[in-house]
Amino acid sequence: METATWYYYLIWQVKDKSLVQSIEYIKKIMLDWCETLGGNFIDCSMSLDKLQLVYSTPNQLNVHKAIKRLQKTLEKRLQALQLVSIVTQSIEDGCGESQKDIRVSKVLESLWTAEYYDLDECVTEDLEAFRNYLSKRKLATIDVDGKLYLIDTSALSQEINLNCFECTKLYKYGCCCGSPCDMSKKNQKLFEQHLSQLTEELRKLNEENYNEVMEKGGFISFDGSIKACNGRCSLLVKDEGVYKCMAHKYALDYHMSIYEFCPLSCLMYPLEIIELITDKKKKVILLTSVVEEDFAKKYGRWGSYKSLDIDHRCVNKNDHNEVFRKENYKPVYQVNRNLISHEFGPEVYEGLKQLFRF
Repeated sequence: METATWYYYLIWQVKDKSLVQSIEYIKKIMLDWCETLGGNFIDCSMSLDKLQLVYSTPNQLNVHKAIKRLQKTLEKRLQALQLVSIVTQSIEDGCGESQKDIRVSKVLESLWTAEYYDLDECVTEDLEAFRNYLSKRKLATIDVDGKLYLIDTSALSQEINLNCFECTKLYKYGCCCGSPCDMSKKNQKLFEQHLSQLTEELRKLNEENYNEVMEKGGFISFDGSIKACNGRCSLLVKDEGVYKCMAHKYALDYHMSIYEFCPLSCLMYPLEIIELITDKKKKVILLTSVVEEDFAKKYGRWGSYKSLDIDHRCVNKNDHNEVFRKENYKPVYQVNRNLISHEFGPEVYEGLKQLFRF
């Protein structure tokens, strides 16, 4: 490939299942549109509820302006199609370089602050250094319902194997040691409604752990943050020979969404979600991960795990063994599919699938 190529993946919701019979007609419209733009038609496929188009161009387009023209054509003839997602990606040229997305550059130029998603906490005080770091990353974009997501493609494609139960057999508390992550106000409200019952469940499950937690004054502090207990998160409980999160277990036992009940920061590792807020108060979601030590140390919400006396096979695929099997390693975005879909909708995850299609 001698020049960088821009790939665009468009996804429509199909409201009328009978449209599947018109797929050849729809392909013709899409092909004509791509030729008008000077792009290359790659693929157009349709299921009962989804239409997908893939095309490429040698230069970045004003994709929203171009799609408006296409939508007018579709609305006249195919009103049962509703655009839900646009994925934009620049593929590297023969020199190993990719073009910068103009919209990404504008977001970084107007960056006013960066906050951890679900927490009232800034990522860094050195915003200029953070901006420079992001400008060197290969960031693709996903548009869903007018909201922009920046995707750190190399970070989300790294393969991991979160075999936490096996880890705590060897390293006791694993990564759930020290001071636990805070809960959002949404999680905290539901957590407090179930606090007395959760405490009773702990007593029945492991009285020794229950006594330790009660001696420290319970699970949560006056400000709503989760307490640490004897070098670990107070919610960590020993059950059936392994350490488990009591909140996670309780949610599953009572058929509750873990994403509504448990601290989101505990569920997303090593996925990192950051809200980039521009000077016009526009919020853009950055999806990346803390697998790379440089990012984890400077900008990850958990900080660096290198200081822990733990063999991190979970994020080091080359260290796989008979327990952390090589075939069980999956990309970060796939491991966090349910979380991403719960927080941002299935369209964002579908966009990620398309992004990593090639």
